Order: sequence, then C-alpha cells, then structure tokens
Amino acid sequence: MNTFEYKNKRDKNYFEGWYIRVVDESENINLAFIFAVTKDIEDPHAFIQVYDGIALNSKYYRFDVNDFKYKKDTVYIKDNSLSLGKMYLKVDNIEININLDINTDNNNKNINASAMSYMSKFPLECFQEINILDGTYSGKLTLNNKKMVISGKSYMEKTYGNKFPTKWIWIQCNHFDKEAALTFAYGKIPVLRWKAKGFFSILNIQGKEYRFATYNLSRMKINKISDTQVEITMKRRFTKMVINAKMIDPVKLIGPLENGKMLLEVFESINSLVTLTLYKGNKVIFDIVGKNAGFELYI
Repeated sequence: MNTFEYKNKRDKNYFEGWYIRVVDESENINLAFIFAVTKDIEDPHAFIQVYDGIALNSKYYRFDVNDFKYKKDTVYIKDNSLSLGKMYLKVDNIEININLDINTDNNNKNINASAMSYMSKFPLECFQEINILDGTYSGKLTLNNKKMVISGKSYMEKTYGNKFPTKWIWIQCNHFDKEAALTFAYGKIPVLRWKAKGFFSILNIQGKEYRFATYNLSRMKINKISDTQVEITMKRRFTKMVINAKMIDPVKLIGPLENGKMLLEVFESINSLVTLTLYKGNKVIFDIVGKNAGFELYI
C-alpha cells in the first residue's frame, strides 16, 4: 500500500498535507515541514509551513493552488518538492536538499501496512497515515546564511480530509535511549451523525512491531495530568503499554477547520519528553526514555 500517494478525495472543501521531521543533534537542527494544499472554496491555495524547533518559530508560505502538483510519487509546490526519497525546499532564509533513506538495516522499523487499517475506508472527516516511522537522511542545509552538511533521523506522515478532529492527541518519537520508534494518534471525529473516538499506536523495538488500535480491539485510558502532560495506557491481550508525554516549548502552527479552511491555531512541540514502559503480563519487558518528541494535546 502506498501511504504517501495523493488521495485527492474531494474536489472542494478538502485539505491534504505531508509532514516531515529532520533532526541532526550534532548541528543543533530540529526542523519540521508541511507540504499541503487546501481546496477551501473561499480560499484555495497550496502552502508550506516551516517549523524550527531550535529558534522556536514557524512560518507559513502561501502559493497559488495551481502551483501544487503530484506526479511520479512526488509532491511539487512550485519549485519545492517532497517524495519518500528526497526533499528540496527553498524559501526565505532556508534551503534544504536531502536524500531520505528508509531501506537500510537501521530503518527496518518502518511499516508497510496502513496505520488506520480498514478504518481508512470509513466516512471520516480526518485521516492519517504513517509514511516513514524511523528513517535516516543526509544532505545540505543553508539556514540564516549558514551552510551545513546534515544527517540524522527522519519521520514522515500525512493527514487529509475535511478538518482536524474536535479533540486529539498526537505523539511521535524516534529519539529514544534504546533502539525504538513510536507514533500515537487519538481523535474524536464526527462520522455522519455520531462522534467516533479512535486511536492507533505503533511501537517498533529493534525491528519488532507492537500495535495498539481501535481496529484490533485494544483498550485505552487517557489521564490528563495537566495542560502540558498526559499519561496514556493501552492494553491488547496480555501486552500493555504506558506512555507519559511532557510538552516543552510548543509553537503555533496553522491547521484546517471545517472545509479545509486554514484558520485553526495548533500548538505543537518537537522538543517534548516521552517515557514508555511495555509490559507482558505484569513483567516490564521494555522501559525507554525519549527526547525531541513531537506532541500535540487537545483534549
């Protein structure tokens, strides 16, 4: 299944976007990028958001809707491009040209199956897929007139639909103190006349996947400790996972309201801390701590 491809589910009042993170700790680089298009009938346009987790700022670059193209498994927004293998971007004070690698031994933690499974066929208002759970990259970056050769960890996902959920939690981390990668998404989404609650979490530890999700009958409990911290417990059969996420230095991004209208303020951190404990029965089989985590908390 090609989870990266342009779904293009509606001709109007619709959004679709690809989100990629790149981190190079040696060069103090922590960046996230969004390549997207909105078909909001009142304000259709393409856009790129650039989020700098070190400078703690984000910028929203608008383009004509006709500048958005999808061909040969690549997203183009004017002269900028993104695929599963490459990214090129040049706007204002930043130019980045990198190759993405998801096929090396170090990247066997990536998934081929849909993160939403059969729920991707439901009449939901928002869909999410994981393109790269834990990848590496290398290339060149010019930031504020400073030229660098960079490399490190990458992550990529995509979101599409009519609008963001009414309530949601998003957590992503592939910078643990042991070899592991995690993604988690929970949302309260209108489905016809009902409000459906759904979640999925994919944890890969040294090549072995643990998946907890609504569609595989996993159970979940959310404990909101504060406006910046949450503990999530998930169980499936004899396996239990407990995630504790603490938000650090959130920055305002722009997300979609009804009909893909890009007016929703979304505060996201890519500097958060995550602790994760995995149990088999009552026995702890994995206990890890992560940094540089992505985190959004809206419940």
